[in-house]
Amino acid sequence: YSPDVLFKAVVSTQSTGALASSPVVNMPFITDTLLQQYYSLDSEVAKELVGRGQKMTAKFRKDLDVISDKTGIPLRSCLRQYDNIRRIYKEIDEKEGRVAHNIQRYYALSPALCHQYAALIYIIDNRIDVAPRKVPNLTYPALIKCVTILMSVCKIIIILTFTLPYVRISLQL
Repeated sequence: YSPDVLFKAVVSTQSTGALASSPVVNMPFITDTLLQQYYSLDSEVAKELVGRGQKMTAKFRKDLDVISDKTGIPLRSCLRQYDNIRRIYKEIDEKEGRVAHNIQRYYALSPALCHQYAALIYIIDNRIDVAPRKVPNLTYPALIKCVTILMSVCKIIIILTFTLPYVRISLQL
């Protein structure tokens, strides 16, 4: 079964109250596997979704058939990935703390998948244009690694920006 079908089966049993008695869902490994598969990302689709350097709006959702045709991934899977990125972005956008840690806390995803989503959210939030026509040789793993490094460097700059005025004051005393 596809991740979409399995996840919808779990959600439908959850809404009817049959989730707790379901033998499949009572196995943590099965539930974890379902979550990981449902929130999994295809590298080509993810790169196309965030590559345009624009916010993910309802109008953007209508253009997913172009991405589906370009990548060869079924439209249904593109829609699922778009909805997952948008859902996580909306949930995590206003939260304090590390993005990957918040994703793991709220969605119980694997650390590797959380770091991928954190990098994608960073690209969306800062409207970084990583479209394949701009950086054609940049692979998806390299993109995630570059954005992760960029996020670390920006965090250090922000920390130094806020701590240096206090260091200067203490040195003048």
